[in-house]
Amino acid sequence: MNHPKRRLRLFLHFFADLLIIGVIALVFCLYYFLLPREQESLGIKIDNPYAKDASRAQTTAAATEAPAPTEEPTEPDTTVAPADVSTEADASRPDETPGETESPVVTTQEPTEPPTTAKPRKNIPQLMWTEKFEDHFSEEVVITDHSYSGPTVSIDIQTFTKESKGKTTLTYYIADIYVADISCFRTAMAGDTYGVGFHESVLDMTMRNGGIVGINGDFYGYQKNGLVIRNGELYRCDETDSDICVLFYDGTMEVYGPDYDIQELIAKGAYQAWTFGPALLDENGHAVTEVNAGGYLQKNHPRTAVGYIEPGHYCFAVFDGRQSGYSNGIKFTEMANIMESFGCTAAYNLDGGKTSAMVFNGAVYDRPADGGRNLSDCLLIREAE
Repeated sequence: MNHPKRRLRLFLHFFADLLIIGVIALVFCLYYFLLPREQESLGIKIDNPYAKDASRAQTTAAATEAPAPTEEPTEPDTTVAPADVSTEADASRPDETPGETESPVVTTQEPTEPPTTAKPRKNIPQLMWTEKFEDHFSEEVVITDHSYSGPTVSIDIQTFTKESKGKTTLTYYIADIYVADISCFRTAMAGDTYGVGFHESVLDMTMRNGGIVGINGDFYGYQKNGLVIRNGELYRCDETDSDICVLFYDGTMEVYGPDYDIQELIAKGAYQAWTFGPALLDENGHAVTEVNAGGYLQKNHPRTAVGYIEPGHYCFAVFDGRQSGYSNGIKFTEMANIMESFGCTAAYNLDGGKTSAMVFNGAVYDRPADGGRNLSDCLLIREAE
């Protein structure tokens, strides 16, 4: 007679224990992954040796003592994209549509309103590439629905589409960017804070920092390891198994493997660094033919890339996806071919999936999957101060 009651009590005790463990695990996950908390930064400032008032020394005294990586458990102006364009997309997030082989169509955009002009900025210094790209800049700020020209920044966004059997299968946007100085190329963090759980839209981060065009970054706040350098400050340099991308003060951009040397990067004047990948072009500037990624990541996804053409000349590329009839997304190797065809000599995949977004002139320019998502960081272009 007592056996059924004893079994019931044991079951209730077991259920209560599971519930307690589940609550503890939930609280831990909320704290560790979701609840905003500031993290300790290495706080190492990396000097710009090209600034007029900078010391000719490559680094600060503190930078020369930067720690080695620690071991812890753990997209030139073109109008037609290639016909056979052969990426987290969302590293933890599924949706596959086979890639197409039809020639893409570039959509020519005409201003819907007369160009906007503003008073010219005065006393703009002769910066690094002012004379080199002077044909792209203008004393007065001129804005259309897809372009911007000012004293130190020039942006032209092209929209490309790819069709098959009368249906649009891919839509993507490439912002062709010229800057007069490396200081025009900035990054921003959600809440202006280095940490975990701080999330903000690309639009809000870009506008708050005076950006004209912006794209999502590498979502550093979702990762534990890797290299984080933003606007000349080294925040983190931990061991990683990912490719890293480094933009230097001299305007060059290079992609390194996981065995990067932080002292070498500091000595060369690292200005920005992202940890995600993979690299889309090889050391000779040719599109990669394969990448080391799992089956899910090999499928079509929304993706974002940053491309380097020459010092002062870059591109931002966003490939929309997961939207049948508008854009199904793209594979890594297809994106690599497009970045090469645009004239890039280096190109790097950033976070993707719902994170992929481009903003321009105070509005979201592309069509992010599921309305997009807030994230921890972004890349942006603004006029030199």
